[in-house]
Amino acid sequence: MAALKLPCGAASARVGGGASWTRVEGAAQVHRAMVEDVATARLHVRCSNAAALQLYAGLGYDVVDVVQGYYHDGEAAYLMSADLAALVAADDAELEASEAVLAV
Repeated sequence: MAALKLPCGAASARVGGGASWTRVEGAAQVHRAMVEDVATARLHVRCSNAAALQLYAGLGYDVVDVVQGYYHDGEAAYLMSADLAALVAADDAELEASEAVLAV
């Protein structure tokens, strides 16, 4: 599978053979590929990084724990987790809804 890179603020990205995807379609493709190998995705985010927290929350991640002193400067991190099967189902529903709107 081709690496998918969506620069911050990009509305779409080019992948592999030149297919252009919207951000939602790209995220859905990544989620589908990941769910084949893993059930849950986890990541750490600095507690002070509001933009990253908002981004990941919008992608379906939930804060499940706070890890005190996680970073070398002593700052704590939020441990965030997402159920990838649930994300795939949500992605599919969102894509179907957007296709229905376009078909009208």
